[in-house]
Amino acid sequence: MTQLKDSILIVDDYEINIQVLKLILKRFGLKPDIAVNGEMAVEKYKETPYQIVLMDLMLPEMDGYEATKRIRLFEKENQLNKSIIIAVSANYMHNEGKELLDVGFNDMMAKPFVFNDLKVIFSKYFQL
Repeated sequence: MTQLKDSILIVDDYEINIQVLKLILKRFGLKPDIAVNGEMAVEKYKETPYQIVLMDLMLPEMDGYEATKRIRLFEKENQLNKSIIIAVSANYMHNEGKELLDVGFNDMMAKPFVFNDLKVIFSKYFQL
């Protein structure tokens, strides 16, 4: 299991969600980068392949599903290790799980954000 590093991207268009996540991630010692839509997320990822991407599903200009597909294609084309991409949604339904995995997400998390929820998810993939 690898160490969790300061290589995380928050993709959300709602400022309050961004601020809450930043506060929670600070408790992990992480300082995330921010993207406010799917297009920006893909561009930022191409510049810096992040270890973790917290991807809102409902975004302007390009939703989280399409952004994740494009990130996975970029990883494949450039023979990069896959990042951990976590779907984040206030409207998450448990029956969406397979669809999200098929798109390329590793995991999913419901809003509102809670420190322990992130801790559980992160501990699946990283040594904390």
